[in-house]
Amino acid sequence: PPTLPPTLPPTLPPTLPPTSPPTLPPTPVPTPYPECTVDVVVDCVTADGVPCEDIPATNGQCKPDLSPLTTLEFQYQFRFCNESMNSQSTDGFYSCEDFEDIEQCRNGEGLRIKCEGSNDVVYFDGSVGPEGFIPIIAEENSTLSTLMTCNISKFTETNFFACQEVTFDTSGTEDLVLTDSFGSISLSSCADSADNMADCFLDVIYTYTLTNVGEIEMNITEAIRTYNYENPENLIGLFPQGKNPLQVGDSVDITANRTINVCSDNSYEVDMFVEADPPGDVNCNDTGFFKFNVTFEKPCDIQVDLDCELTGDDFSGSSCDDVFVPDLACSNAEIAGLAFSYKNSTCPESDNDQDIFECEDFQCSEDGNVRVLCESEGTVFCNCTVEEGGLILISSLLVLPDRLTCTVYPEDSNEKCQEFSLNPSGTDELNLKDSFGSLTLETCDDTVGATSTCLFDSKFTYTVTNSGSSDFGLSSLKSSNNGDVKELIPTSSLPINFQAGKVLLVVQPSRIDACAGYLEQAIYAEAIGLGDGKICFDEDILDIDFGSQAPSTTKFPTKAPTVSPTETAYPTRNPGDVPCNITALIECSVDGGAPCASDLRLPTVQCRDEMLPSELEFIFTGAECSGETSEALKACVDENGGPKGKQSVEVTVEEELGDILFDELVGLGTLFAVPVNGKGKLTIKIRDADTLVQTVNIDTNCENDNKRMFTSEMFGALQLTGFDNGAQSPSGRATITLSYSVVNENRYKSIVDKANATGQQTTSLLPNGEFVELSRLGQKEVLGDLVETINLFQVAGSSEIISYELEVEGSALANSFICSSTSSYELEILQ
Repeated sequence: PPTLPPTLPPTLPPTLPPTSPPTLPPTPVPTPYPECTVDVVVDCVTADGVPCEDIPATNGQCKPDLSPLTTLEFQYQFRFCNESMNSQSTDGFYSCEDFEDIEQCRNGEGLRIKCEGSNDVVYFDGSVGPEGFIPIIAEENSTLSTLMTCNISKFTETNFFACQEVTFDTSGTEDLVLTDSFGSISLSSCADSADNMADCFLDVIYTYTLTNVGEIEMNITEAIRTYNYENPENLIGLFPQGKNPLQVGDSVDITANRTINVCSDNSYEVDMFVEADPPGDVNCNDTGFFKFNVTFEKPCDIQVDLDCELTGDDFSGSSCDDVFVPDLACSNAEIAGLAFSYKNSTCPESDNDQDIFECEDFQCSEDGNVRVLCESEGTVFCNCTVEEGGLILISSLLVLPDRLTCTVYPEDSNEKCQEFSLNPSGTDELNLKDSFGSLTLETCDDTVGATSTCLFDSKFTYTVTNSGSSDFGLSSLKSSNNGDVKELIPTSSLPINFQAGKVLLVVQPSRIDACAGYLEQAIYAEAIGLGDGKICFDEDILDIDFGSQAPSTTKFPTKAPTVSPTETAYPTRNPGDVPCNITALIECSVDGGAPCASDLRLPTVQCRDEMLPSELEFIFTGAECSGETSEALKACVDENGGPKGKQSVEVTVEEELGDILFDELVGLGTLFAVPVNGKGKLTIKIRDADTLVQTVNIDTNCENDNKRMFTSEMFGALQLTGFDNGAQSPSGRATITLSYSVVNENRYKSIVDKANATGQQTTSLLPNGEFVELSRLGQKEVLGDLVETINLFQVAGSSEIISYELEVEGSALANSFICSSTSSYELEILQ
């Protein structure tokens, strides 16, 4: 039989019979329409025919050849006097005064402005609206007076409001620069007798040329013009009659005028999107672009901004506007703790209502720090060294006694300066801000844990920006707290070379006195132009009445007038092949400029022979005695449960002869310095309230090759973090600088308009519409610096990592493609 199965039949069906012929003739093949193609070209020139891309930088200086001035024009923009920005000195003739009714002029409606010269000539007297202009023009064949006084007021049907008066110098001996603001008027143009003229506003003429480069006539359906990606407007109605439809090879020009602001560094871009509809089914379109930049050469331009934030545990991160005036009465409860501030004052200057109060002044030399000893029936409640403006704490586990005697001594002497008695218990009249000789009451704590205080921990953040187009030398940076002026940068370190566009952040810890009822904090900066020696300055003032809001600020406008938008939507852009690629960068340096990663470490230094320390620096750790001794640690004894678990203790340091070198309340993890003045043998006593919890005996004598003492060594609950013996000065504190930058990672131009730095708080490095332009591969621009002082031992001893972050966002100039980048930095303390 056969071994293979029979072959299967075929799977395909048999061939079908032929198809019957068609009953209709075939449809003819369609003939394609000719191609539709439109070309758009945009051009721009000034009224004088200068191409917009060749517009020279505007020199904002009036009187370039010292010819007398003949014309000034100002623009109204509501502004308080303290927000003025000009280089005229208040030591000369410049002055500005806000009147009681100034808020009536905020909206700019119904204003009357009168400007009169020192020659009694009225140069302007008329009505002005919001952002209206005030021309001041000399009489024919004459020049302006040497001084000008402008009064700003408002009229209604029933009232007259005087708002502001400003006087400024027009003689030429004081600087006048475009954009200078004098109260609510800002200089926008000027001219002199030699026909030199400077103007913030320039008219330009845009020409849009549309050409039919295809093979068939086309009907233009849309011609959408957009300025700086905003305000789209269809210009189809501006086509000349008979030019739409557009014939093959034919062109049409549309012109439009626009006024631009040349008194700031700006970029102006105009786009024209054109769409055409031919007789066929497929339309065609094209987009024309034109972009140019203007530069404002203000001789010297510095801008400062001030921010205030609370840092205490109960209010951390809150605005300083949240500060409130507390209940001043402390005598309605049993008092367990008081905090006083020290100010060198006499007994007659005391202000309190206690019957028990007695005070006597003695002859002594009370210059510098003092020691305050407060005791009652042999119990010492405070033996504290304090500086002018510093605080001392008086506390008890129970109620404070009803009589306390305090004696004030010079820091290094037992010579009495002052002695007084008071009742701190709460059984007699006692209020915050009561003063007893040189001590003023700031805080009171009762026995149930309630606290009433005048003092709120805070920090001020100052932002200093070189807003000009050239470098300057930062010559002064000062802060003022209710009239108390401090140098933020030592004068020995000034001037500092400050590049154009650079931003500097300075953080200043502070303490707000709510019982003062108000806060007036100010920042003042002064700079010198490196090229021309011109001086410029700026200030920012934070004025808070605790219980009301400070007035808001208004900035000088930088944008030119814009065309009203229509309902037509601009077509979405295609990202195309021009990406935006930027990288955020954070760099950290410490003290002298070394990178944090290689130089930020805990100090481990032994003091050298024949060098007695003048100062010791410790951190309170709460540790118990280890039972071991060393060359420097002679003895350590825990008593009454020891210091473990204590959040704050009183630390007293005595020398061998019994003089007290240090006596203050110290918190867990807090660094503090003890002036030892070359003393060798010291006794350290640590108390929890009145209870002694630890005694430590140390010998800091490093002579005769006995290298007894080294940083990081434990002395009971205190760890040595640093010392100063003249030749060596290791410290547990470090000042770090975080530098925030952005880098262009490709060869295309990009704009970076958002940069937020986050550390202890978030700060915008590009506020108020500012931006950075990146135009080449690898270009790096510094956005700002942040300077902070940190406790190395506290960071190293905790699980918390100090983190900083920079987030930047930008877009490609060619097609608005958006990109972003984020960089983070974690601070590491090397052991």
